[in-house]
Amino acid sequence: MFSETLTSEQMEKLLTLLGYRLTPSKGPQRVFENPEYDAMMLLPPAGKEKYARVEHLMTLRRIAIEKGIVDEATFERLLDQAQHKGESVAA
Repeated sequence: MFSETLTSEQMEKLLTLLGYRLTPSKGPQRVFENPEYDAMMLLPPAGKEKYARVEHLMTLRRIAIEKGIVDEATFERLLDQAQHKGESVAA
């Protein structure tokens, strides 16, 4: 199931806003790590899917809140800002 409101590119922007960095991978998946919080997200290869999968967004939200990366309100604010290209963001 795809969100159809958050593109894969915007999902990658959200990950970056949350402190994740793309790291090398042995497979086709994209691996994003946030070493400060010992958090990791796996996403499909770049360009494979136009929209982010709902389950990936839900997982990212849960991990970000449970690991203390951000609180719920900040996550929602960063999600909103990730959906709007060209806007600057402060966590």
